[in-house]
Formats: sequence, C-alpha cells, structure tokens
Amino acid sequence: MPAIGPTAHYTAHVWARNDLSHPELDRESGRNASGNQALWDCIAALKWVQTNIAAFGGDPANVTIFGESAGAALSAGLVGSPQAKGLFRRAISESGAWMGLSMAKMRSRESAESPGSGRDAMPMMTLPLAELRAKSTEDITKNFRGAGMIVDGWAIPEDESITFMNGKQNAVDVLVGSNKDEGSFILRGPTAEQWTTRVRGRWGDLADAYLKLYPAGSDEEVAAMLERSAVSQERELDGLLGALVGLLGPLLIITMGVFVMGIVFAMLLPIFELNQLIK
Repeated sequence: MPAIGPTAHYTAHVWARNDLSHPELDRESGRNASGNQALWDCIAALKWVQTNIAAFGGDPANVTIFGESAGAALSAGLVGSPQAKGLFRRAISESGAWMGLSMAKMRSRESAESPGSGRDAMPMMTLPLAELRAKSTEDITKNFRGAGMIVDGWAIPEDESITFMNGKQNAVDVLVGSNKDEGSFILRGPTAEQWTTRVRGRWGDLADAYLKLYPAGSDEEVAAMLERSAVSQERELDGLLGALVGLLGPLLIITMGVFVMGIVFAMLLPIFELNQLIK
C-alpha cells in the first residue's frame, strides 16, 4: 500500500538540537522542564499526525517514525518517552547512537543548567533568559556546549537506559541499522602518503608486509584497497558479531545498540588486520 510521508521540522541549533536548558525555560514551559526541545517538537508533530493524517489518506493507528543521525537518536528517544505513548506504531533509527546514549548515564536537567567549572565552565548560563535571547547566534554557539538528550523531567523522566532495562518503553516495533558510506559526502579517506605514514607508525617492522597486502601507490589505489578491505572485514566479522548478538542480544540491542556494536568493531579491527599479515 502507498505510504503518506509527512516530514517534521524541529527546532535546531543550540536552542534545541544541543538541548539548552535554563531555569527560566523550565518555568516558561508550564511543565517545570526544559532541554530536549527538538524531542518536544517531534511529539507535537506526532500529535498533529494523529489528528490530521486521515484527511490525507493515512492511518493514525499505523504510524512509522524514522530518523537518520541526530534524527535516529530522536526516533529512539521517542520510543522511551511516555509523552509519545500511542502516537506511533513503529520506529526506525538509521546511523545514530541508540537513544543518543553514550557509556555514561544521561545528564540531568539540573546538571545541564549548571554553569559548570574549569574547562567545562559556561558562565553565560548565569545570565537571565532575556539577555541570552538578545545574544547573537555566534555568541551562543561559542559559549554553550550541548548536553545531548537529557533527563528533562517531562519527555524523558528518567535515564532511558533504565526505562529500557525495566521494559517500560513504548510497545512499538523497532528497526536499527546504519547506512552504507555514512558521512562519505563530507569525509574523505587518507591520501597515499597519509596512509603509508599511518601504517608505518602503527605496524613498525611489519609495515612492509602490510603494504604488500594493502598497497598504497596512489590515492586511488588507497581508496580501492580500503573498500575491498572493508568488505572483507565485514564478512569476517559477520560470524563473530552474530555469535555476540546471539549471546548478548538483549543487552547489546536494547540498552546500548548500535553504539556498542561500533565499539566492538573498532576494537576488533586491528586483530583482523594482523590476522591478514599472519596469513
């Protein structure tokens, strides 16, 4: 059946994408909460869909949300948000850390509103909201650092790793994955000179043997070699990652997801490179 695909534009930049929280924003909200404004925008958009999508031929009982990169984290965050309960049936997160989580716990609203100290100090946090709103975008960007999604007390009432651990997330279908060549439109591989320098610094006496397996005579040759290497390593990792998922699947997929799988891949990559040399 054809799908109806509305898109939601959420508040961006430091005021939302980086989850700016402020005591006066807490009071303004009427919920004693702030931060996660982008997530709030998504919830508002989903409520609009529930009310209006039938007029466009859509089914409000069969809504799928999906996002890429930062949108992937937002999509996952909505799965754990009680404010999004009943607003969608399925969620897809593409190329983004699941729930926006790192290995550390989610930051609290109180911590996000603190001016901090030392290298993490943000003295502008002590300014009244009216003065902050009068600042230029350049000033705000320069003097504020985002906290990622936070425990804001409303959309996210607790660390979402706890929500998922206790099975309190919204009962929806979830699909998580990464897009091939993610970021390749802005990221370039190393030049032949950079690759050779990196190999010699990493492998020392084994560098010549390595370069026979992975030659770097030109930039084009390096690019082609890395593509072949990635495919080969992906195939070799399939069996091992399959075993890991089978053994630790609930832990990896539900609580840490793609982020942990990426760490595992990064840790195992040198082992497979060395294995190629031994072969």
